[in-house]
Amino acid sequence: MVAARASTPLAGIPAKAGAGRPRKAGLRPVPCPAGLRLSPGRAEVEHARIASKRYKPFMRRLCSAALFLACFLLASCGGAGAPRAVEISLSALPDGEWRVDYRLSAPAARLDLGPSLNGFRARDWRVETAGLRLVSDGGRDYLEPADKGARFSEVSLIAAPRENGFAKQYEPVKRLGAGAVLYTGHFWPYAEDGARYEAVFDVAPASGMRVSAFGETKEAFKDWESPTRHPSFIYAGPLEPTEIGGAHAIVAAGTPDWAEKEVLALAPKLLDYYARIFERELAIEPDLFLSMGVEDEAGVLRYSGDALPGQVEMSLDGGGWREESEEGRTILANGAAHEIAHLWLVRARPSAADAPAWIH
Repeated sequence: MVAARASTPLAGIPAKAGAGRPRKAGLRPVPCPAGLRLSPGRAEVEHARIASKRYKPFMRRLCSAALFLACFLLASCGGAGAPRAVEISLSALPDGEWRVDYRLSAPAARLDLGPSLNGFRARDWRVETAGLRLVSDGGRDYLEPADKGARFSEVSLIAAPRENGFAKQYEPVKRLGAGAVLYTGHFWPYAEDGARYEAVFDVAPASGMRVSAFGETKEAFKDWESPTRHPSFIYAGPLEPTEIGGAHAIVAAGTPDWAEKEVLALAPKLLDYYARIFERELAIEPDLFLSMGVEDEAGVLRYSGDALPGQVEMSLDGGGWREESEEGRTILANGAAHEIAHLWLVRARPSAADAPAWIH
């Protein structure tokens, strides 16, 4: 059983008397040094004028030739080294699996899908496109042609969902009641320079379901981009978010009523509290996902939580959640306070895209 950590009750979130107020965040402006101006003598100016007149036609032809060569090289190598873009389609299948389609803006010899993470892709993903294969190399997974030297611009896979038990690495597809939460980071590939591709997502849920992220709910997402420019959670299922005062909550069916009420009452207070002590508002209203897993062992209270820029996920397991208890309320209060605090760690950075891997 997970013992609750000692904590001060958070119901009212009072500010401590006499507590020092944090200093306002900001960067001290750094004055730019004055530019250095060179004043050549009259002899140097005259020499430059004569040289320019004599060699200008030659230099014009040389620059034109160089420009043509650069364009030819870029065209012949498919824009190697340049930023690439990819369209990623995630489509729910009737048996619970997901079809994953990649469409690249330029042909590639290899597509880096990211860390192997105990081989979950090799075990649960299968390539549908003939002539392509999924391989692991140096702890990372790649899509590549079976024939060396070949290139590709489209590939399709089937991904079977599974609870992998990833510790702070997020599940690719996590069950949430009758729906699921997709983590786009495990589908979003990396370019050769180690940065992620510029990507847009199409997400099509099962028939009769909806997709939702950051307060936007639709029958399907088309050319969707996260407002944080960072891997995100996307909900696919029958539920629509509930507005709870500064956040959008999606609570899975089966979550104990008392736990749902506890979290949804506490979250707006925490959002307001952190905004006051950090002296800044969040850039976007966050998502909050709450779900109940297995109620296997009587009296056992298990909790896990994750956070991404602008999103928080809280999961409960164990038979101890059936009945309201002081221990359960304390775990929920500590968990909500911990996960929501991470939203401001990202907010304090210049860009959410720079959020480090330890932001959970």
